[in-house]
Parts: sequence; structure tokens; C-alpha cells
Amino acid sequence: MGQLTLKPIEPVAVESGLPSFVEPARPDMLPIVALHRGNDGYVSFHRKRGEEFEDLWSIKADQLIGLFPDLTPELDEDSFYSVNAFYRGNRTKSPIPDAAGDRHQAAFRQGQGLRWLTACFADIDCKNLGLEVGTVIGSVINAQDRGELPPASIITRSGNGVWLFWILKSDQSGGPVRAWKENVRLYCNVQRAIGDRLVRLGADAQARDVARVTRIAGSVNTKAAVRVAYWLQADQQGKAFQYPLSSLAEAFGVELPKPVPYLERAVSKLSERGQRGQRGRWLKSRDNFRRLWELRGQFKVGTRSSAVYVYTVILKSLTGDLKLTDENVASELMRLWASLEQPPSDRYSIRDLKASSKLEGFKFGGIRNQRIADLLNITPAESKLLDNWPPASVFGQVQPEQKLSRTEEASRRQKWIAEIIARRGAVPTGEVLVECLATVGIGAVVQTVLKDLDVLGYENPRSKARLKAKRLKQYNNSHPKLFTD
Repeated sequence: MGQLTLKPIEPVAVESGLPSFVEPARPDMLPIVALHRGNDGYVSFHRKRGEEFEDLWSIKADQLIGLFPDLTPELDEDSFYSVNAFYRGNRTKSPIPDAAGDRHQAAFRQGQGLRWLTACFADIDCKNLGLEVGTVIGSVINAQDRGELPPASIITRSGNGVWLFWILKSDQSGGPVRAWKENVRLYCNVQRAIGDRLVRLGADAQARDVARVTRIAGSVNTKAAVRVAYWLQADQQGKAFQYPLSSLAEAFGVELPKPVPYLERAVSKLSERGQRGQRGRWLKSRDNFRRLWELRGQFKVGTRSSAVYVYTVILKSLTGDLKLTDENVASELMRLWASLEQPPSDRYSIRDLKASSKLEGFKFGGIRNQRIADLLNITPAESKLLDNWPPASVFGQVQPEQKLSRTEEASRRQKWIAEIIARRGAVPTGEVLVECLATVGIGAVVQTVLKDLDVLGYENPRSKARLKAKRLKQYNNSHPKLFTD
């Protein structure tokens, strides 16, 4: 899908007066109801306790108004809800009851379970770029007044940043947009364009996933020590701004997807399958890095350059809908730079950042998980919280993988085959040998193992010649000759 080029919005001095935000004294359901509008999907609720992210409940959107007062006590601090709605809750009940003692379905929040697209959004973490919240809000309002940005339906002050929401409406029903495959594809591209437009205000370039959660208005952001405030922008009829997804795509310069011919899909199927593994690998790596970043709070002296290098590799390796522009990458690296340890005697400058992020001879996918672990000095405790990222080799948990040549691999495999045969006292079948080799960490297929038997001088118990001779002997035994020679 193509995308038109629109100039990113710059932070500027406030031309219009800042709005008066609603500052609730307790969790407020109004923004949630405004987004979800009583649809028949499920809204997931979560909260953070220290470093632990707890999944609370999934509540049907059309039941929120009646149930929310009983949910409020558990949502007072660091609480979140899903921007979009899912077709079900979890299969089990949540262990955490509400104030009335009811145990609702546990939270379910997975992209493949999406039912309704309720709003497009921007997660602007402006503090990492050294921008004040008021400057960002004023820049957004100015851009709206000049027609450079569609008026946001809801603006929230989350503590250290700003969230913008553009409520989506269906052309048919006026409610949320069904999460058909083509709609989700367009939605992700609109999210990408929003990130591009607001990148210089500190927008998270990766905030485009359909399962994203946001803070509940009126809940306390304990890090910033403030309650989340919000402002609903309304049209001339006094209703919150709502947009068909196609209109929002046009406003952000995203071309509508064109039907893909069946033949083209068939031809590209193999290449898509090949990219799926790499795409998933780097998506996990991105999430792992952000989790490590969150766990540590900052990257200290000794790992700063490595952190910049690794994050650059990860960001540049993202493909498809996740692919970032150079400006997006630069923005993300600036966010990282703002969290690096900066002792007075050993400053890490922007010049150092540029040097560490300059990838000479960069090759897609050219860094292993163990290498990442070594560069970032990942501890065993941290490794347990990261998906497929081992501890650094220095901790002795996992040794760096030794790359063997094909000749060395064959020699090692054949030594084990000889050992297996000696222990068994007979030559097993190829399938059995493959299973035995797998127990010692050697992968092989039956055909390779049978060739190894030939090299070692063992008779293949299931070779065609042996089976043919066996069948001939059986036939002769059952059909004696009438005349002997």
C-alpha cells in the first residue's frame, strides 16, 4: 500500500488557549463509554503493581455502565483498559473479585480475537524529548486550527505524556468498525501515518497494534503522582468527533488498499511464509528490549553503546506493517538516549548516539539472541522475564553457540551413530537413529542418517537391496523349485 508524504507536525508556541481538562477524583468511565459505545464486544481491564502487570477482567461494553462502580476500587492506581474490543473474555474467571464480590471473566487481549475497532490513537511520550505536556497539547490544537490535523475526539493527560483518540464510526451502523481483515490492515497503516505526523512531538512510532491499552481517566499514575485528566472535543452539534476509517485514512495521507489479484497472492505466498518467521523474531526482540528497558529504568555506563546498537538493529529489522522510516528510528533512539545513565564524568552525547547507531555493513537479521544477551549483559533473573533471550555468557548459564563446519557436523553425528549402535548391539532403523540423535541435541533427517551408515560401513537394515533379497528368500521358501539343479 502506498502512502502520501505529509510533513510532520513541529512543536511550536501555543497560539490558542489550553483547554480546561476534566480532572476526576476517581476512575471515570466516560471516555471508555465514549470509545466503545455499548458494543457487544469485551473491554479488557488491567493494572500494574510495581513491576507486575496484572490482567483483571473482560467486561462486555454494553454492561459497563451498570458494572463500573463496582470495578472502581480495584482501578484507582495504574489501571488500564483496551482501546479496541474483543469477541470474548478469557475462558476462566478472574481471581480478583470486584467490590460486590463478583468474579468476572479474566482479561483476554489478543489481536486474533479482535471484534471491533473503536478508535485510532497516538501515544505521545513527550517528556523523553524534553517537551512539556502543555507545548504538545498547544501544538496539537494549533495544527487542528490550521487544518493540518483532524480534531481528536478525546485528549488525555496521562502524567508524563499525552494520548489522542480519533473515534471511529461505521458507515452503515454509526457504531464502531468491524475488525475485518481489510479494515485491520487499513487501521494499522493509519496508525503508522499518525506516528509519522506526530513523531517530532514524541509519538511512539510503534504504537499501532490493535491490542493496545491506555490509562483509565481518573486513575492515579503513581510515577507522575497525578490523576489522568481528559478533554472531549465536540462538533457543532455537541457530539464527540467521529470518523469513518476511510476518511481518517484520507486525512493522514494513507491510500486505501486495492484488491489483490488471486494470482498475485498465490505467487507471494512462499515469500510471505519465509518472512513470517523473521517478522515474528524481530517483533519479539522489540518487545524484549522494551521490557528490559522498563525493568532497568535506564541503561548504565558499560551497556549504553550496546543498547543503542542493539535497538537500532531491531528497529531496522522490522518489516511489513511494522517497518519504520529513518525518522521514526531516529525518534525512538532519542527516546532511548533520554533514559541512558549520564554521570557528570562520563556523558553520552548525541554524537555518541549517532556513532553507535551507524550500522556499517548492516545485514538484515545479522545478530543472534545470544550475542544480544552478551552485549546487554542480561542476567539470569532478567532472562526469565524475556522471551527466548538467554543470560549473558559471562553468567555461565548459556555458552555461545559454536558454529561447526559441515564436515565437523558430519563427523560429530557419525561418532554418535557409532556409539548408539555399539550400545544397542544392532543397527537401528533410520527413524530410531534420528530420535536418538535428537536426545543429544543433534538434528538430522532419515536420509542423512542412512548416508552416514554407508560411510561407517554399516548395512542399512531397511535398504531397498536388503528388503528385495528378504522378499525373494521368503518367496523361494514358499515356492520350492520342481527340479533341482
